[in-house]
Amino acid sequence: MSQVLGLDLGGLGLKAALVDPVQGTVDKTWSQPLEARDVKTVEDLILLTCHEAGTPSAIGLAVPGAVSRVGRRVVRAANFPDWPAHMDWGTRLNEALGVAVFVENDAALFTYGNWRHGVATGLRSVLGVTLGTGVGGGLVCGGDLWRGHRGFAAEVGHVLFEADGVPCGCGAKGCLEQYASTLFLLRATAEEAPDLLSDVPVSASGRVLAEKARAGDEFAMDLFRRLGRNLGWGLAGVLNVVDVEGLVLGGGLVGAKDLFEKEFDAALRERAYAFTGEPPVVRWAVNPHQGAVGAAFYAWDQKNSSS
Repeated sequence: MSQVLGLDLGGLGLKAALVDPVQGTVDKTWSQPLEARDVKTVEDLILLTCHEAGTPSAIGLAVPGAVSRVGRRVVRAANFPDWPAHMDWGTRLNEALGVAVFVENDAALFTYGNWRHGVATGLRSVLGVTLGTGVGGGLVCGGDLWRGHRGFAAEVGHVLFEADGVPCGCGAKGCLEQYASTLFLLRATAEEAPDLLSDVPVSASGRVLAEKARAGDEFAMDLFRRLGRNLGWGLAGVLNVVDVEGLVLGGGLVGAKDLFEKEFDAALRERAYAFTGEPPVVRWAVNPHQGAVGAAFYAWDQKNSSS
């Protein structure tokens, strides 16, 4: 049995992908809603999804949090505050299922999935960036994920964008994700145009802002343009350090890229590799299951590299 299951856990649900890595095919993708974020609810949903998948030869799990290099434990997951520190999902699920389980950060596996079986296939080195409530990142080079000394490499959302700027959930100030994510859109709207979304639920605010921008609302249009410039300038600094061949962007905000792509591209070209005249390859990933696909291929590759 060569099928491998990939799981991508988010704050609202679990995405799954059943992959045949030998044939290089994605055989099935599906999603499950998450009713609560405590350990038991999450574990029950993962086990249910695994049983639906049949008998995969390995399982990859993408989690929205920092994963340690040693032991692959979830050090911190901001959207799951009830999880204990250093949550060991790999061992816990292996004991319950009797199958090898490989755990990694969700943005890292989004990047790996696009490099292994997606829009970045064929590129030798890739920086992946996920744009949503926050900003996540992953880095592939030399045929594998680059994790760094502690396992936290490519946390691009937490590079400094503005000295002594807006406080971030990580404890620092002025992080890029405070200026290039849905957080930025909602904060700026609340501060500068508080009546614009006064009757809109927070969960729908980003979508409604995009609709207003497409309908010609000047504030909303300018807000997305600002986001694009901020993102381009911030990622240019990262690219100038890592010097990768390609940049892949995905996540919920990619659905609104028509509102900020022009400004993003101009800002990136202005500052990334400016002295070479050779901007990076930029690709946009719109498959919502790409993190789960990456988790599956990652699990297969890790299992075979250790066998």
